[in-house]
Amino acid sequence: MKVMLVDDDPIALDLVAHFLGIATHHNVNAAPSAVAALEAISDAEDPYDCFLCDIKMPDMDGIALVRQIRQSPGHEHTPIVMMTASQEMQEIDQAFSAGATDYVSKPIDLNDLPRRLQAAQRLALDKAWQSQQASRFGEARNDANDTGKNWFRDPVPVHGVEGLIDYVEFENCLRQLVRTPRARLSTVAVRIADEDRLSAMRSLSEFEAALTLAGDAIRGALLADGGVMSYRGDGTFLCILERRMKLWPSADRETTLNTLCQDLAEERSQTPVLLLVGQEVPLGQGAYADALDALATAVLSAEARSVAHGDVYGQDMHARQQRPRSLMRRHPEEARLEKSAYSDLLTSLMDDRNDDRWPKRPYSRVQNE
Repeated sequence: MKVMLVDDDPIALDLVAHFLGIATHHNVNAAPSAVAALEAISDAEDPYDCFLCDIKMPDMDGIALVRQIRQSPGHEHTPIVMMTASQEMQEIDQAFSAGATDYVSKPIDLNDLPRRLQAAQRLALDKAWQSQQASRFGEARNDANDTGKNWFRDPVPVHGVEGLIDYVEFENCLRQLVRTPRARLSTVAVRIADEDRLSAMRSLSEFEAALTLAGDAIRGALLADGGVMSYRGDGTFLCILERRMKLWPSADRETTLNTLCQDLAEERSQTPVLLLVGQEVPLGQGAYADALDALATAVLSAEARSVAHGDVYGQDMHARQQRPRSLMRRHPEEARLEKSAYSDLLTSLMDDRNDDRWPKRPYSRVQNE
């Protein structure tokens, strides 16, 4: 794998470059500044496969460098892993909003770094595949017999909205934020109620414009004080808020959001969408699996708001509530978040396998039960 490492600290630059060259056999190009990195990208015959970028650098910082990399040909989906000793929430948000894939803290765990690079590369391949599928789906949408329902169900990419990132980067960002000291984070889900109208749209660009409108309204009304969001499919946006909104009643929050959406729609000569806001759920600190559970709770809260509103999807959910849980058609995002939480828990257990106490844990759990 062809890797570019960018860091203005010569000691860190040599150490990481030497380790990657020996331990992973990657072809590593070390750049001492963002300007030098951009020159190397421009001169390269083939695109790079991965970037490792420090954030705090003179002249041009790592966040500005990420924006430039994303604009360079061939690097739209290239994994970019940020490196920094900073734990400022605003800096983390800005890095992911600029296009970062993942985030590692200094001092860097060299034993864990190859795994993080491999995970970032898998993500890049998945995103490239999804981009191809979205393009093919857009072409197939010209078929008059296609009802377009998958547009609403699938987490299609939404472009041009500040602070809106893809779902995997969103979870990588969450993983970093919950480790931040003194963070008072929360999450809230926002759902589009106009499912039938959006599903009936005859062009993919028209559908994407509606999602962009909703994203811009959410950004302006709910994330003005900082945070990130992601479109999860099924008309649902998930937000991570840097400041709690407990003193802001949810009804007022929803009214403000839809008023802004109507104003933006008038400016753009679009039809506004109706946005339903779920309850705000605290994220807590430290346990990533617990944070994922909080996201799932926020999604369910937005569904409950759909029930109260009486939209088609909400009525379907209400019918599901009358059946045993095992027979319900679960919200796809709820199921996926639960799977991620289990995966993270299993990884944590496996990471502890060399602990002398690890073999005793299953026995102690049985005893406690």
